[in-house]
Amino acid sequence: MAPKTILVTGASGFLGSTIGRVLRPSCDRLIYLSGSNDSPADHVVDRRYHFRMPDARLGMILSKERPAWVIHCAGSASVRASIEDPKRDFHNNVTVTEALYEAVAKHSPGTHLVNLSSAAVYGQPERLPITLRTPARPVSPYGKHKRQCELITDHYAERHGIHTVNLRIFSSFGPGLRKQVLWDIFQKAKRSREVMLFGDGTETRDFIFSHDIARLIGKLINTPNDDIVRQPRYLNVASGTSVQIKTIAQLFLKQFSDRHTLRFSGEQSSGDPKHWSVDVPTEGDYVLDQMTQLEDGLAIYARWIRTITESTDADRILAAAG
Repeated sequence: MAPKTILVTGASGFLGSTIGRVLRPSCDRLIYLSGSNDSPADHVVDRRYHFRMPDARLGMILSKERPAWVIHCAGSASVRASIEDPKRDFHNNVTVTEALYEAVAKHSPGTHLVNLSSAAVYGQPERLPITLRTPARPVSPYGKHKRQCELITDHYAERHGIHTVNLRIFSSFGPGLRKQVLWDIFQKAKRSREVMLFGDGTETRDFIFSHDIARLIGKLINTPNDDIVRQPRYLNVASGTSVQIKTIAQLFLKQFSDRHTLRFSGEQSSGDPKHWSVDVPTEGDYVLDQMTQLEDGLAIYARWIRTITESTDADRILAAAG
């Protein structure tokens, strides 16, 4: 049975807006909560609220709407920004998440939640590939704050019985993303034929297309009510394919031109791990089939970037991409 009402926090952001569009057919009522008026999906949402959490209006909304699920996408998502301003990152992630859970506990305790966490909670593991048994040892303020958010969900589960699935998302990309390495590559390629990146290019990451993340959340919220209590409290969200930064950079640049030269500065960020690879289960209720191939995802992302830079139909590309 489809959930009656779904509330998405951080709905104007990259993942929040993608998730809202993909979940729309799975719910009777979709509510967006965002800190800005900038959302590209006006046609899919039933109700929209604009304010930054924490805010007392959240409790009133939960009391009125009684959502079956809250998809918590709000919060900062930048390792570099967290190093520059850790207090701001703490507020945007930990303070906001605690306020959300307190409001749910008081005003809509039957609501289930999906909390978008991050692979940054792992830091640089001693052993690869990463599994859910890998210890959480974050090295950046962002990773530490995301781990604190997870512990908040554990606290409210144990003390108030609030059900949460924490998604430890690896390197996500797709239409709507205007930061991180692929966006940085595009911006530099616009300005010069030489594209200079941090690191030495041999760093590895697991990239996952945003539409696939949204499909996984769709599986979670469409779980029969009797089976929800058996959902895992934590999931790693990754493609299972480890890719060197120089490889994905070359593939992405080909989407625009073959004329660019790729170079690396050799500088390393203290908050970024050198290597990540993930052991993704191949069986189970929450395993995605037919995941988007890396090259296909890059082509969709590049097409969206061209639309926004050429002032054409960016919203249509977003909708088609999910």
